[in-house]
Amino acid sequence: MKLYLLLTSYLSIFALLVYRGFINLDPDLGWHLESGRTILLNWQWFTPQTYLWTIPNIAWINHEWLIDTFSYLIFNYGGHNLLVIFFAILGLTALILANYHQPFSYWRLSANSLVVMALWAHFGTRPQIISFIALILLFIINRPTVPKFWLPILFWLWASMHAGFLFGLIVLFVITVDKLITAYRQQTIQQTFWSISLWPLIAFAVTWITPYGYKLYSFLFAYRQVNFTPYISEWRPLYEPPINDWQIALLSFTVASLIFIYLQKIKTTLWTKLLIIISILMAISSIRHVAVLSAVYLMLILPLLEKTTLPKFPSKTIAKISLIILILFSTQILLLSNWHNDPFVNNCQNYPCQTITYLKTHPELLQKRLLNHFNFAGYLIWRLPEARLYIDGRLPQILYHGQPLIVDFQEFLNAKTLSQKLQQENIELVWWLKKSPIGSLANKKSPLLTYLQNNSNWQLLAEDEVSVIYLKIKN
Repeated sequence: MKLYLLLTSYLSIFALLVYRGFINLDPDLGWHLESGRTILLNWQWFTPQTYLWTIPNIAWINHEWLIDTFSYLIFNYGGHNLLVIFFAILGLTALILANYHQPFSYWRLSANSLVVMALWAHFGTRPQIISFIALILLFIINRPTVPKFWLPILFWLWASMHAGFLFGLIVLFVITVDKLITAYRQQTIQQTFWSISLWPLIAFAVTWITPYGYKLYSFLFAYRQVNFTPYISEWRPLYEPPINDWQIALLSFTVASLIFIYLQKIKTTLWTKLLIIISILMAISSIRHVAVLSAVYLMLILPLLEKTTLPKFPSKTIAKISLIILILFSTQILLLSNWHNDPFVNNCQNYPCQTITYLKTHPELLQKRLLNHFNFAGYLIWRLPEARLYIDGRLPQILYHGQPLIVDFQEFLNAKTLSQKLQQENIELVWWLKKSPIGSLANKKSPLLTYLQNNSNWQLLAEDEVSVIYLKIKN
C-alpha cells in the first residue's frame, strides 16, 4: 500500500507540474528558444545580440546556453506539449531524488505537496528548475557513500544551465570548510586535507571552462550593480504584497521545525545549521530564493524531523482513501490541462497577438525607433525577431546612459520624466501594455498611456485586448 500511495503521489505532482506548464506562458520563453536556435544554427556562443537598438552588437553571454539549446530542440521537434512534459519531469525528478532512500511517511508526502505549491511560480517551462534539482543533487553527492567525482560533472552542467551554480559554490564551500574544521579538531587534517578539498576544488575549476570562461563570472557579477526588487516581481521580498500563502506556510513550517528539532535535542552539523539559516534569510529577502529554502527543507530539515517522535503512518483505511483521491485528482488535472503545441498563439489573453499581426503587415514601421514594454520582450523576440526593441529580460543590467538599462527604462514609467525621455530617445513608435500579463513590471495605471492618449502628436495605430501601438506623427 505504501508503494502504491507513493507512486500515486508522484503522479499527482507530475499532473500538477504539467498543468502549471500550460496555464500561462513564461514571459522569457521566447528569448530562451531563440537563443537555443541561434546557438544551433551558428555554433557560436558569443553571438552579438541584435534584438536591442539601445545597446547593439554587444557579445551576449548566455549563462543558460545549454538548457536553452535543449529547450529549442524539444520545442522544434516535439512542440510545446513535449517541452512542458520535459520540464515537469525535471521537477518531479528533483522531488524523487529528495526522497530517495528516505523512509516513506505522510510527512514526506505533505512536505512534497507544500514545496510544489510554494514553488508554483518557479515551475513551468523555466530554467530556474535546474538550480532546484542541482542543489538537491549537491546534497546527495555530499553523502559519505556517494563518489565525489560527480561534483565536477554536476557543476559544469549547472554552470552551463543556470546562474544558481554560484550559490551551489557557496554551499560546497561551507560543507568543505566544516569538514576541514572537523578534521582539524580530530587532528587528522594533514592526512585528510586533500581527500576533503580536491574534488571541491576541481568542481570550482570546471565552472571556468564553459564556453564563456572567466567572462561568465564578470557577466553575472554585473547583476550586483542593480537592486532588481523595485523592477521585477520575483525579486521582491517574501513579506511584500501580494503575499503568497504557500510560501509563508513553507517558511513557517521551516521555523517551527527548527524549534521542534531544538526542543528534541537532535544534534546536527555546523554546516547544516548555517545553510538552514542562510536559506531562511535568502527566502525572506527575495521570493526568487524560495527554491533554495525548499531544497534545504527537503534535504536537511525533514531528515532531522524524522529522527524525532513523529506520528506513525495512518491506518490502511486512510491510506486506501488517500490512494483513490490521488488517482482521481491526477486524472482530473491532466484532463483539465490545456494541451497545445504553440503557446505563442494560445495566450492572446496575456500577450499581443493581434498587434503583432498588424506590424507584420506594416513592416516599414519596424524601421522606426521602438519603445516596447518589458513584459512583451521575450514574446516579441520569438514571434517578431526582425523588430528592434528598447529592452528585454536578457540584459537588464547592461549600462545605458551610464546606468543599468532597466533603471533607464523606468523613466518611461514616471509621469514626471516620460515626456523628456521620449524626446531624448527620439521614440517614434510605442508598443505598450493595456492589461498586465503574468510577469514582471506590472502596470496598475500607466502614466505613459495617459500621456499618449492625451497628446495630439501621437496616433493610435492598433490595439488588442492586451496592447496598444502608438505612432508619433509630429515633432
